[in-house]
Amino acid sequence: MCCAGAARRRARAERPVILDCPFCATRYRLAEPLLGPGGARVRCPRCGQRFAVSASGAPPAADARAAPAPVAVAEPAAAAALIADQRIAALIEHGGEELRGARERGVLFAEWGPWIHEAFDDFRRRAGEGADPRLFRKALRDQLGVELPDPSRD
Repeated sequence: MCCAGAARRRARAERPVILDCPFCATRYRLAEPLLGPGGARVRCPRCGQRFAVSASGAPPAADARAAPAPVAVAEPAAAAALIADQRIAALIEHGGEELRGARERGVLFAEWGPWIHEAFDDFRRRAGEGADPRLFRKALRDQLGVELPDPSRD
C-alpha cells in the first residue's frame, strides 16, 4: 500500500501545471503537489508579482469567470504600490553609487531625471493610467529619501 501511494505522489509531482502570469504573461510550470486543496499564491519569477492559482491549476482569469469573487478595493492600489517599489529598486540597482552620489549632492533630477521619468512612465504603463502617482512618489521617498511636492495639494 505504501508503495502505491508513493507512486501516485511521484506521478503527481511529475505532472506539472502550466501557469500564465496575469501581469506579464510569462508561462511556466508548477509541480502539481505544490497546489494545496485551496490552491496557492505564487510569485512570478519574471516580474515578481503574486497571484492566486486554484487547486485545479486553472489560470486566475478562468477562476474569476467560473466563480466571481468580491474584489477588494485595496488590491489595485497594492499592486500599483508594488510596481512603483520595483521600478525604484530597479533604478537604484541600475544607478548604484552614481545615483546615490547624485542624490547626496542634491543633483538627482539634474543627472538622473530622464531615467526617473522613464521609470515613472513604465510604472504608469504597468499599473494603468489611473494609477495614483502618489504611490510612485512614496516609493521615491521610501527608497531614495526624495520628497516631491504633491501637486494635488496646490
